Amino acid sequence: MCVTSPNATWIPQYPIERAIIKTYSDGRWGEREYSRWPQLLTPGMWHKACIPRVDTEEGRRLGAGVWRTLRPGDWEVDRRAAMPGLGKIRGQLMDALEDAAQAAIMRLDMIAGQPARRLEYGRQLVLILRQCVDRMRLLPATVDISIAVAAHVQRLCLEMAGLDVYLRVVLPRLESTLDYSTHVLDVLGAFVNEGTSASSLVRVGVPVFLLQPLSRDVKVWKVVPVRLVEEELSATPSAVPIHHLPTERVGAMNLTFNWDVQMVVAVSRELCAPTVEGLRTITVDKPEDGPESKRARVDSLVGSKDLSLPVHARPQSKKGATPSGGSSSGAQHPSRMYTASPFYHIPHAWATALQDIGLLKQSPAAVQYFYPPPYLLDTIPSSAPLPNNAPNPNSARRDDKVFRYLHNLVRIREFCRARLFDPTVDGKALTIAEWRSALWGDYTPKDAPVAKGKASEEKKAKRRYEDRNAIARLFGSVACLSSYNEAQVITMDDIDVDKNLAAQSVMLRMRLIWEAHEINFRCDLVALDRVMVPRDQWPIMHRWQREADISAVWGQRSGIVTVLPHPREVTTFHWRRGSDPQWRECIPSLRAFITLMTRWDQVPADLCRAVRQELWDVGLYTHVQQQAIHFYVQNFVAHFHRLPVAPIMFPTAYLV
Repeated sequence: MCVTSPNATWIPQYPIERAIIKTYSDGRWGEREYSRWPQLLTPGMWHKACIPRVDTEEGRRLGAGVWRTLRPGDWEVDRRAAMPGLGKIRGQLMDALEDAAQAAIMRLDMIAGQPARRLEYGRQLVLILRQCVDRMRLLPATVDISIAVAAHVQRLCLEMAGLDVYLRVVLPRLESTLDYSTHVLDVLGAFVNEGTSASSLVRVGVPVFLLQPLSRDVKVWKVVPVRLVEEELSATPSAVPIHHLPTERVGAMNLTFNWDVQMVVAVSRELCAPTVEGLRTITVDKPEDGPESKRARVDSLVGSKDLSLPVHARPQSKKGATPSGGSSSGAQHPSRMYTASPFYHIPHAWATALQDIGLLKQSPAAVQYFYPPPYLLDTIPSSAPLPNNAPNPNSARRDDKVFRYLHNLVRIREFCRARLFDPTVDGKALTIAEWRSALWGDYTPKDAPVAKGKASEEKKAKRRYEDRNAIARLFGSVACLSSYNEAQVITMDDIDVDKNLAAQSVMLRMRLIWEAHEINFRCDLVALDRVMVPRDQWPIMHRWQREADISAVWGQRSGIVTVLPHPREVTTFHWRRGSDPQWRECIPSLRAFITLMTRWDQVPADLCRAVRQELWDVGLYTHVQQQAIHFYVQNFVAHFHRLPVAPIMFPTAYLV
């Protein structure tokens, strides 16, 4: 057997088929790295033979970031990371990779005149690429994982560059009858083992490496040594190989016979597409309105869901500060009844929908939150006054622990964010009591209490003890956090935060409250959509597409990791009233929100019609915004028996 080429001046090492594909220290796949090394031509995947080479004009146009051989020195420890030993790709290189990814997406968007079917695979690559970039930017990781994620970003950028060359240059040549064999492209090329494909590639000017038996009939003009993969790529294996399972179905354009498509999806799933856990659904009693009333079990099944809610009449609110702003036994607890905040306004449509719920019955099980509930952070101590510019001073609630909560949250917030996606950490949503323990900051496990009193009281005391110790182990042992010390100074967004600043800075408090609202809202939406549209059995690509549809509610279509907001998003708001001059800017987000609901049971017909309507006036915008939010709130309460957390607009008075 020999390898010959009629239009290339070099012969690459042939990538032998293997059951296990090794990953190397640079995050690449050695001889199987299709973005840097020629592979056997795959039907329907000609674009991979069209990936530009590093030493060409087209390759240089892609930017140095996509060609850089990644090394441990390109990674740095993130001092703010939740756990020791975690970090990110260095800032300048990360910026270069983000720019390269954005450029690759823009090139695909600019391709015109192609049928949708030819662009579908490219759109899937865009979806995966955005997930990987968000993963690289938002989640710190160990050096090996960070390099693997960055290398995957490089790989996808190069593959999309190959798709661009194929659609703009090679495909028109294929459809033409002209001979382009003398106009050879500076691209990787491909190995082939039969004459028809070899002839087609030669005619359109793509380098060919033909596998054929060595015989006297083979014409040889020049003998060259084989270029080994080690000359360009790392030969040092990483710790864990990646298995190539030829029979695995990946749900990507039905290309189940392509090992490289399977590998792209497998690596993306393992490294770049984490997801948050769901919320516990709760069994509740419906109001006894007649003899036919019966116990309704609210579970995760989708079907003829009865959205009638277990409520009491709303009590009249009283002016002035109310005590114990977060007591779980209070009749007007913010998880059960809409409660205004003294520091900011809830968007009008959200406030109306939450008020319409009234007062929920006491839940038979503890409700859960993904991030500290905002109402634990917007109270004031009994001895402290409200700021002079507080918008709702009559809504103030008292909690003498709040300053300690705020100061400690600055310290633990990175872990609270990271645990949502770290597969090595318990990332389940926590109860209100568990969040209180976490915010209080006593992470030393306690001995079991002495049993005394009634059996039921002993059982409750034991459960509280076990829950508090579980939080102590999670934050103290897993996150390696010491117990709270009021003398600590913690850096957040380049600001040194001590106890006094945490107590006095309204801007800092609003930054923490806004983040609590935004993360909880986004995770709540993910959790509810997972109940309304069960998708555990969906092909992975379809699941990613659904998650991208969800992420479009608060930004561009990407992945679930974007439930963690970037600090610059503090100036972005998607829930303006129709009377706001900027209401049109909110249409894409609201349309994405409603589009999700079209797959939910009992969706109002007006919402379905609005999605199909291209142009919205202010009247339609206001109507569907109110109806969509009301429908969302009803469904959320019916399944999780607490009020959902609403998104808020960061008060412009604090943007200084």
